[in-house]
Amino acid sequence: MRRDLSLPIPEPELPTGLRLVNWSPAYDDRTLAAFNEAFADHWGSQPQTAEQWRLFMVGRDSFRPDLSFLALDGEEVAGFAINFLSPEDNERQGIREAWVGDLGVRRLWRRRGVATALLCRSLQAFRAVGMDYATLGVDTESPTGALSLYERLGFVPVRRSIVFGKPVLTSDATDPTLAEAARPTSV
Repeated sequence: MRRDLSLPIPEPELPTGLRLVNWSPAYDDRTLAAFNEAFADHWGSQPQTAEQWRLFMVGRDSFRPDLSFLALDGEEVAGFAINFLSPEDNERQGIREAWVGDLGVRRLWRRRGVATALLCRSLQAFRAVGMDYATLGVDTESPTGALSLYERLGFVPVRRSIVFGKPVLTSDATDPTLAEAARPTSV
């Protein structure tokens, strides 16, 4: 999905007691724990190890800590927006866009506006560094309501795909994870 950053962006509003800060290495382990909790009920998600997190998320060349945000309750990470920007990809594609890589809120803080605040702050930051668009991918069947959040904030589909799975029977055909692995989904 993509959002035109020339459209008005609402001001981030967090519940009382929470605050927005930029991601920093001081919060890395807490952000990883929040990531694993936030995506625990997402189809196909597996907990990330510290090595995977550092390699594929905060260690990527396109990771932008200055464009990534945390919602903190005291020093506890309630939610996060891990964002990316690749000047090389933008030049190759002829577009100025930043990516909302992963937006998540831990269960205790869901349905209170935390994701909306994180996303709005990300959009403001993207615009401030000269981007024209914000882009993200979403599982349209996510139980968190992510799709409706993105639509409400002006994101529109630019590409659709459907992922199908087929169970592969092993010697232990009674494995309950096979049924879950075969569930179709769309992104």
